[in-house]
Amino acid sequence: MPEHFIAFADAQHDLLTAAAYLGERIKSGDGHAEAMNAIVPRYLAHNNVDLAAELANSVDDPFTRDKLLTEVAEKCAEIDDDEYAIQLADSIEEFGLQSQAYERIALQKVNKGQVDKALELAASVQHPDYVYAAAAVRVAADGDRAQAADYLAQVDFPGARVLALQAMAMKEFAAGNKDDCIAMLDEAKATAEDIEHNEERIRTLCEVGGHYVEAGRNDLAIAAFDSAKEEAEKLENIHRDSFIAFAIMGFLQAGSADTADRTLDLITDKTQMSNCLLAFAKYYWERGEKDDALEALDESYQILKSQREMETRDSKSRFALFGSIAAQYAGFEKGERAIEIAS
Repeated sequence: MPEHFIAFADAQHDLLTAAAYLGERIKSGDGHAEAMNAIVPRYLAHNNVDLAAELANSVDDPFTRDKLLTEVAEKCAEIDDDEYAIQLADSIEEFGLQSQAYERIALQKVNKGQVDKALELAASVQHPDYVYAAAAVRVAADGDRAQAADYLAQVDFPGARVLALQAMAMKEFAAGNKDDCIAMLDEAKATAEDIEHNEERIRTLCEVGGHYVEAGRNDLAIAAFDSAKEEAEKLENIHRDSFIAFAIMGFLQAGSADTADRTLDLITDKTQMSNCLLAFAKYYWERGEKDDALEALDESYQILKSQREMETRDSKSRFALFGSIAAQYAGFEKGERAIEIAS
């Protein structure tokens, strides 16, 4: 194997080749790995998998090398160079990353409608739940509900099962099968309760709630968001308020401003409280309740403005919210106020 793959003469013709030429010659191991992290995906965007694989393989750091080879293998599967994809996956040294590479190759095959080939590859995946979940969604979209049910029955991991059920439910809704959609969303909500990781469980309940809204079942959506709120209240970390805020946004989305307003009292972080009040302002404005909208927006701004530095968990989010509030004042035809806040 040559020491370098990019010649100086080639590097003079375009910026990507010049970048690769320079990146190859970085002597620091960390610097070289960082350069390849930027360069390899750009070669993959041009379907140049051979050079991308060589550059990835030149990285000394085993984790970065395996991660980049996984990306190349996934691209090979996308362009139907399956033999090379499997060859690259086999070359990955770390077992977990190798299994992940096979999973991503299999998912590409599912996306291309090559379900049988994907399931063959699933045998090389440590936990093939997401492969079977994706296969269930694909065959359900093709109209084979019985086969979809068989694939779904092989999915043990609740997170993967819920994702599949949500995707299948919304495809049924798009096809006009509302009852089947709701039944699948009900199953997704029940399955979400089995997700072990607290934050993931709450996030998933909110996602299901959002799909209930899309399907026109605000009553079921409110119940899902209420379950998420109750779970969020039990958290004892910095994510508590943000997840309660998600539930509040959900209540508004489902048209229950009163429930959202009562839930707002649970939030202690001023940035999250201000963000929720901004959502209230938009909610009221869309319904023509302009006085209430401006009152909510004023309260949002005053709460955020009163937040002291020692109370601020994320300065970047706080300043971004100031910008959103200013933009909303402009949208409410309060230009002077918007300019004042933006300044």
